[in-house]
Amino acid sequence: MYPLQKAPLTYFRTISIGLVILFLCLIPSSEIVKIHVPITFADFIAHFLMFFAFSIALFIDILRNNKSKKRNRKTMIMVVFFVSFVFGIITELLQYFIAVLNRTGTFSDFAFDCLGTIAAIFIMRPIVRRFVPAS
Repeated sequence: MYPLQKAPLTYFRTISIGLVILFLCLIPSSEIVKIHVPITFADFIAHFLMFFAFSIALFIDILRNNKSKKRNRKTMIMVVFFVSFVFGIITELLQYFIAVLNRTGTFSDFAFDCLGTIAAIFIMRPIVRRFVPAS
């Protein structure tokens, strides 16, 4: 099996959660208004949880595919943060620039995306420490 053919299967969790996040971020605002959520900060909680789940899935996928032990701990953490950071920027820019959605990409949403990623990193650090060599 060629490496490119294997890649989508090895990162299935991350890709699946990423597609769900894209779908949720690209729902037109007229549809979101129909969802009545009594929580005041529901939008921020949703962003936090989406990127928390995305980052955990990315950690798990990298750990499962790190059979050669080529990556060290710091590299894994940096990869997870960078991929999540860029994905957060992309989702907010899509919301901001696609006018038909009537959505706004905001810095506060992006900040909660980053907070979800940082929380995932702190939770996954002991697991990474156990399974990945220090250098």
